[in-house]
Amino acid sequence: MRKHIPLALLLLVGLALIGCQNETKKAEKAAKAWSSEIESLVTAETAVVIRVDLASVDFDAAVKPIDEAAQKAGEENLSMSEDFGQAKQKIDDLKKAGAKTLYMLGSFDDGRPASMLTVWTLNKNADVAALAELLDTELVQPGKSTPPSDDDWMASFAYRYTTVAMEHKGLLLLASRAVLDRIAEIKPVARPELAKAMSAAGGAPVAVAIIPPKEQVRQALKDMPPTLPEELGGGKTDTIRQLEWIALGVNLPPAMSIAVTVKCESADAAKDIKALIDATIAAAEEQIQAAIRGSNDGALKIMSAAVGLKVFKDFNLQAKGDTITGGLNDKQITAAIDNMVPVLVEARAMAKTAGSAMNLSNMGKSTAIYLASHDEQYPPDIDALLKDGMSPLTLENPRQLGAKPDYLYIFPIHGQDKPNAIIAYENYVTWPKHGINYLRADFSVQICRDEAEFKKLLDATNLDDNN
Repeated sequence: MRKHIPLALLLLVGLALIGCQNETKKAEKAAKAWSSEIESLVTAETAVVIRVDLASVDFDAAVKPIDEAAQKAGEENLSMSEDFGQAKQKIDDLKKAGAKTLYMLGSFDDGRPASMLTVWTLNKNADVAALAELLDTELVQPGKSTPPSDDDWMASFAYRYTTVAMEHKGLLLLASRAVLDRIAEIKPVARPELAKAMSAAGGAPVAVAIIPPKEQVRQALKDMPPTLPEELGGGKTDTIRQLEWIALGVNLPPAMSIAVTVKCESADAAKDIKALIDATIAAAEEQIQAAIRGSNDGALKIMSAAVGLKVFKDFNLQAKGDTITGGLNDKQITAAIDNMVPVLVEARAMAKTAGSAMNLSNMGKSTAIYLASHDEQYPPDIDALLKDGMSPLTLENPRQLGAKPDYLYIFPIHGQDKPNAIIAYENYVTWPKHGINYLRADFSVQICRDEAEFKKLLDATNLDDNN
């Protein structure tokens, strides 16, 4: 019986190898098919291609780890269920209208800013007008347009920066009109490294291929110093030239994983690039520690950088031959999400504070308009601004500080003489962590971090006893 064991083991190993080869061939075949979908848009300047297989994205499962992390941290209000639910509905509507797969192509064009082109592959019976409407973009006619004169700066700005949609060879393209106009003149170039990178990403729902354009890299390195700054590890910049492509495959919940593959010109090149990455990580870690020791300024940036660095180190990149590989498993990604919750909480709070400041700024603009049309007399109350055309949404504080109304208005007796006087501020029950936004009589919006200081500012304001 025992003499048959080695034979059985060899048979199992052989079957496993055949299975791996079959899976590799399947991945290569799929990657070639994906690449062919957009090959007419790939040029020598294309640097990044992202593919999202929407049919493989489980939105209900995707939101679960974020919500669980929020609940652990006692931040249930951070739940993404509503946002993901809206995204899920939007994707369902897009698929019904004929959209299939989403691609994003990033290019570095000679003499032009970097451009991003969004591409939707379409079913035969796709309704491009409905898709454009769902994507909140104007559908323009195929072909080249006439660029506006530079003298018309508004039209020129819209031409260069406003996203529009255009049907092109069975695809729906989204970009600025300036980018779409170049599509007619595009010269596709075979980039075999794209299919290789996509194959390395496997059948992941989200695949990212970074394919550095050789000429662009050469020109960039020519203008760079021979070594990176000490803050980035001080490695040789010429090492970057030895990079061929990078692939990233992201598997979403319920079984999360991220795999990265870095293909280099040779085994020596892989060692050099791995050393450069290690030096950059070490330098970044030192910078973060120095920032933590130095002050609390920019706490959100420090927190984000620290979490990001931890995730990057967890990839545990290893060089083998001419390739560097690494990845994160489900457990590591879950831990990273848990660590990101405080950062997300802080970021959301700052965003809401900024949104409230914008409300006060709009209130200031409405007050200025009111002054101009009412003989320089301030509105007696906020209702007067609403009657004069101010949007009611301006009075909804996204911070929700627990007091009503959301904003208090102070009728200034001598507002014109005291530009620093407060005329409106956020109403609150308890002093919030990020302070209070307030509007001054000169229509500037300020923020006060200290409650005692804010009360002094209020006391210094000449208040109307009737308000």
